[in-house]
Amino acid sequence: MKKEEYQKIADTEEYADFESRHNRHLNMLADGDRNIRRQALNEFKKAVNNTKDDKILIYFYRERLCKRLVLCLEDQVEKNRELTIEIITVMIEKAGFEEESQIVLPAIASRMNKTPFAEPSEEVRVQLIELLEVCLEANKDQFVPSLGPISLMLNKAG
Repeated sequence: MKKEEYQKIADTEEYADFESRHNRHLNMLADGDRNIRRQALNEFKKAVNNTKDDKILIYFYRERLCKRLVLCLEDQVEKNRELTIEIITVMIEKAGFEEESQIVLPAIASRMNKTPFAEPSEEVRVQLIELLEVCLEANKDQFVPSLGPISLMLNKAG
């Protein structure tokens, strides 16, 4: 979407309503209680799968949610990391892969770029590699700035 389209979406009453319903969940993602973070992630998972207007969802994801989800990749709870990866995957499939690649790809690479891995769960490591595949299919050009760290990560994962 272009900047003009984004601005039109931001100015709609539907977007304002969507944002007001989900601001609380954004704040819950930073809570110290893992159950509250999981509850917020489950709410976003529902929203991602059930929202009728994808343009509003995509705008919200790119402007507000993506940065918080990248932080959730570092969550101490494996289930929360799994939910985060699921949400990011669905959003990339719906929205494509654009500017958010500048924070998503380095976050994935740093999560798995050390041996022993910062990511202790093998299931989550597999999900992260599958997420990279979704990113690559969505927009291979976004990989160019992060190619070095991603290649190193895949080498260590192999």
